[in-house]
Amino acid sequence: EERSYQYRFHRQGELRWIEARGRVYRDENGRAVRMTGINIDITDRMRAEQALRESEERFRAAVEGFPHGFVLYDAERRFVYLNRWAQETIKHSLAEVAGKRDEDVHPEALTRAYLPYLERAMETRATQTFEWTLPVEFGGMTLIVTYVPVSYTHLT
Repeated sequence: EERSYQYRFHRQGELRWIEARGRVYRDENGRAVRMTGINIDITDRMRAEQALRESEERFRAAVEGFPHGFVLYDAERRFVYLNRWAQETIKHSLAEVAGKRDEDVHPEALTRAYLPYLERAMETRATQTFEWTLPVEFGGMTLIVTYVPVSYTHLT
């Protein structure tokens, strides 16, 4: 049977993380007769995971507090994230739109106005900005939309 544990301890005033992996060998009566194992210092990994959690928390706090829409798309132009303002504006939750594309969610009368800018931003990797007044039947508000292409390769 294999076991794995993580524990932390202080070494020379510094907090360290260890992952202990071991295997117990038993005889025909079920008694432990031998054990092999290894201890791996995972301090760097644990620190990196904590830094990532803190970074994600800062990102989420920033975009959730942002008084405008904030939307992330994947490389296939599917919704990945919408902040609260964007969800309220489009009247759909992230759960409702995640993995879908704009044309799966919005009427063609809306998407034909802004999709060319989004597609151009993704194709050219250049920021696209435009001002757009929604048709009255969709609220009539004027939006300043900026699409900023971001490469996910450096985020992973």
